[in-house]
Amino acid sequence: MKRKSTVLLSLLLALCLLLPTAAHAVTLPVTVQSELQAAELLANAAENGDRSMSFAVPQNFDYNLLYDYTRMMYPGYFGISWRVRGQTATVTMQLHTEEEHKAARAEAKKIVAALITSDMSEREALTAIEDYLAAHCEYDYDAARNQQTAAASAFSAYGALVLGKAVCDGYSSAFGLLCREAGIPCLYIGSDELNHSWNAVFHDGEIYFIDATYDDQGTKADKTYFLKTRTEMQALKKGWDTARADAVTSYLWGSDYVYARQLQRLGLFRGTDKGFELTRTPRRDEAAVMLTRYLGVERTAQASDVGLLVFTDITDFYKPYIAYLYTNGLTQGTSETTYSSASGATAAQYMTFLLRALGYSEEKGDFSWRTSLTDAARLGVISQAEAEALGKNAFDRGAMARVSYRTLTAQTARGTLLCEELVSAGALSVKKVGEVLK
Repeated sequence: MKRKSTVLLSLLLALCLLLPTAAHAVTLPVTVQSELQAAELLANAAENGDRSMSFAVPQNFDYNLLYDYTRMMYPGYFGISWRVRGQTATVTMQLHTEEEHKAARAEAKKIVAALITSDMSEREALTAIEDYLAAHCEYDYDAARNQQTAAASAFSAYGALVLGKAVCDGYSSAFGLLCREAGIPCLYIGSDELNHSWNAVFHDGEIYFIDATYDDQGTKADKTYFLKTRTEMQALKKGWDTARADAVTSYLWGSDYVYARQLQRLGLFRGTDKGFELTRTPRRDEAAVMLTRYLGVERTAQASDVGLLVFTDITDFYKPYIAYLYTNGLTQGTSETTYSSASGATAAQYMTFLLRALGYSEEKGDFSWRTSLTDAARLGVISQAEAEALGKNAFDRGAMARVSYRTLTAQTARGTLLCEELVSAGALSVKKVGEVLK
């Protein structure tokens, strides 16, 4: 049973129209182009403990749509309120209670620590999570029959994880929370048509759906609704309107996301508190970190003597990485005292780093940084079409993830695959490489 939030939203909207329009926040509003972009930022902020954000929104911005999208990305809340002045809106997420939310997150952390082991495959982890819910949560039929008077906990992760009793919203919220703690991309999927909710996960480079509520057969999880494709789940759920699920999964998990996620599973690509930021230009210091990982020397680099650095414009986190590369002749500054750490890295500069990781040398005439893209195509690292596209299009973190992923299965100057060398060096797990690069 899915608790409906339309009444709440209507009341909140009416309230907001009566409230003064002064913004809560003192920070400048973030300009957004769509409800999806605002929802992603709001969900990321909530993940870091911030419930409110100010946005500069376009004309005809749909706050009800923002609610639905944010609910999918961050299922641990039940509503939003907003105050609007012109095209600036301050949006605040509403929790059932702060205490229950914190308790559910703490319980999820404890469960995942005991349930998920480092040698598990992602499929095994998803199986373990669904099995746990089946064994430790029972469906709350009373709440389903008396939705208007039922305790809010029945519709939350707190009900499923702490109290052990919930309806579908509680199962779905709990499943999403457990997946987040396990590092598995997961969304809440709600259907007003079916009055039901379940989850979407990004697994093995594809989008799948899981219904932990319907799979709960007492103390055991039936796998009838486990890891189903969109087509398979549509067949099981007649009448499901997929429009909003399609919009969110395409926005969050489309384009170059697959490369970033697969590299993340290998520990080679990490996001920020804003996510992967795939449309942002990568910085020179970020490119330097990637080079140490592709050389298999990140731990060695982290222990580097930063006193050897001559550059004065590098933040503390990046200093040991750049110190290692600089002292080993693998990078250089933009002047005697500057590295231009926060400046954007170009496609040619980043490909130069990747070719060095593959063991190719400028001194030996293997390639030139000026022609690194076409040289990479000649050496079989990327295709000629990819080289041309990289040279012509804006280089962002999505493109960085894509060429980084391709490079893992490229042949090194030593005649082996880079992924094999990183496994031999102990930088990558052979099991993880087998799962990700299969």
